[in-house]
Amino acid sequence: MRARSSAPRRRTTRRCIVPIDDPAIAKLYERRLVLVRPDGHVAWRGDAAPADPQAVIDVARGASKAPPVQMQEGAHAAAVR
Repeated sequence: MRARSSAPRRRTTRRCIVPIDDPAIAKLYERRLVLVRPDGHVAWRGDAAPADPQAVIDVARGASKAPPVQMQEGAHAAAVR
C-alpha cells in the first residue's frame, strides 16, 4: 500500500515509500501504514493516515515533543527520545 503525503517535502525530510509485499513481514508491523525513521525506529503506525501528518513528521524528526495527533482507533505512536 502506498500512502502519500506532502508533509515530508514541506520540512525537507527525505522519504522512501516501500511497499511490503511479504505478508509475514507486514504482520510484524501490526498495522497497514508505518513510519520508520532512518535509524530503524518505528515512529508511528496505523491503519489509516493520520489526521495531521505534519505533526507526526515533526515528532518523528524531534522537532516537537508533543503527542503528534489525537490517536485514531488502531493507531499507535512511539515516544521520540
